[in-house]
Amino acid sequence: TDDIRDAPAIDIIKKLLQKEKTPKEAVFSFACDRIADYNELFAVIKTYLDFARPRTNSRLFIFLDEISFVKNWQLAIKEMVDAGLLKNSLMILSGSSILDLRYAEGIFPNIFYYPLSFGEFVNIIDPSLISNSEVLSLTYRLPKLSKLFDDYLLTGGFMKIINEYFATGRITNGSYETLLTAFENDINKIGRNGTTAYQIVSNLIRTMTTPVSQNELAKSSGLVSHEAVGEYLDIFEKMFTTTSFPAYLVEQRRKDLLKNKKYYFVDPFIFNALFAKVKDKMDDPFGFSRDVTGGEKRPLIAENVVAAHLFRNNLLHYWGKTANGEIDFVTKTKDKLSFYEVKYREKIDYSEILKVDNLTIISKKTYKEKPILTLPLEIFLLI
Repeated sequence: TDDIRDAPAIDIIKKLLQKEKTPKEAVFSFACDRIADYNELFAVIKTYLDFARPRTNSRLFIFLDEISFVKNWQLAIKEMVDAGLLKNSLMILSGSSILDLRYAEGIFPNIFYYPLSFGEFVNIIDPSLISNSEVLSLTYRLPKLSKLFDDYLLTGGFMKIINEYFATGRITNGSYETLLTAFENDINKIGRNGTTAYQIVSNLIRTMTTPVSQNELAKSSGLVSHEAVGEYLDIFEKMFTTTSFPAYLVEQRRKDLLKNKKYYFVDPFIFNALFAKVKDKMDDPFGFSRDVTGGEKRPLIAENVVAAHLFRNNLLHYWGKTANGEIDFVTKTKDKLSFYEVKYREKIDYSEILKVDNLTIISKKTYKEKPILTLPLEIFLLI
């Protein structure tokens, strides 16, 4: 499809199968956009299995694209699994509705391909910059890394957008509109209101980096209940549009789900497209995004990128609440807590920093090992 969110995983797997000289009978690829229902889907797969099993003992590879078009497709696949029909086979499903695939979690294993991180972005554009990932070595390359970070704030991690930007120096209006159309389609398919979704997005941007309650979001979005807001927030997370950070009580070493959460966007381009939409800047979203990422909101956007980075790499992530104040981010692995404070500014006053163990300060340019480990943002994102 033309959806910029498409991952190239299926094409890569098919090429690998060709390289390994997998028997052609063992590979089946089918687009499901014209299948009426799950009974027809069952029949299509069963026909292939009846054809392939007598002809090869190889493992079967079944690729079903646009599975979201088939109503109740999960029933057909589950019935085949329960009947043992899919033994010695690998089935890969893809679809244009993220929500449809996410709601099948727990029934089938999912593999999530996120947009590229900044490190992956650099590795594609100029891998020589990270050939030596030691911090001191990276500091010498900071000017070039900073320029690539400027680019990353515009393109995010979508390959179609990255290719377009580096080929032309711009991102077309159509690319922003494509992402927004996919966003709206996912919202509409489950009976939610696109206007309401954008109102909530607007308020998430307004309160970004600040803990906010669902009641406040409901009031400012014109909704009657915080429960309705909660449903939309859950949808946004399932769509990989936003991620939430609950509160963590540092002294008590426990999370507190009753306190307000922080909400961030999982990719810079997603943020740019949604921000241009809610600000009515779709006549020139690229110019608007360039102004925003280079303007007064840049420190907030920098914190958002840090949040997305921690979201990718830590299952347990929070914002920290202490008796003396707040800490931007807390991550937990087993019994170890790590703390992160974003100070995206020219100079840092260390007397303002809360004293906690295992704290890293993420700065604009400053690199120090003492009194507190301080890393420029671009370097933090690479190590």
